[in-house]
Amino acid sequence: MFKKLLPLLFLFAGFQANAALIQFQYDDIISYSSIPGLAAGQSATITVGLDNGGISNISQTWTATHLQSVTIDFDNGGLVTTFNSPWDGGLSDAAGDFVTDGSGSLTGVMTNWRDYNVSADVTTSGSGVRYFRWYLNGNNSFYHQSGNQVVHLTDVGDMLDAVHWSLVSDVPEPSIIALFGLGLVGIGFARRRQA
Repeated sequence: MFKKLLPLLFLFAGFQANAALIQFQYDDIISYSSIPGLAAGQSATITVGLDNGGISNISQTWTATHLQSVTIDFDNGGLVTTFNSPWDGGLSDAAGDFVTDGSGSLTGVMTNWRDYNVSADVTTSGSGVRYFRWYLNGNNSFYHQSGNQVVHLTDVGDMLDAVHWSLVSDVPEPSIIALFGLGLVGIGFARRRQA
């Protein structure tokens, strides 16, 4: 029986975890809005999706080239806009990186990621909106939509400090150890039945 299970053990051990999207989130409060339906005091949540091809969030660096999505959620779903790669040909400006340490905690965030004149690769719950800009750079005005309607945040400068961002989705760890353990349990069970 052991000889029958040995190939399965090697098969399990050969599996690798796939790289996955990791998301970091920043929360703030609207201080000013000229967008209908949004007002001072309402919430604003920015979620940045990154994928550097890694299989762990430990000691990692994500540059602007790893940016997959930026989702801006106002008033807990009152207005949600998601911008997706390829960013109409690339970001207008890109400086700074998202960086984690040996415990997976953020130690660095972008300092100037932004995109002007976004017209493609964007979904929004807003009606009749055709033009966007977004700025992740600590400037008060960080979101624009058609008609030069803007949103300002209360503590937007905190966006440049890693302590104000949180990890909201984790990259799965390699599955090799779990599958190896499963293989050993199977071998043990098979030997027990033989005895």
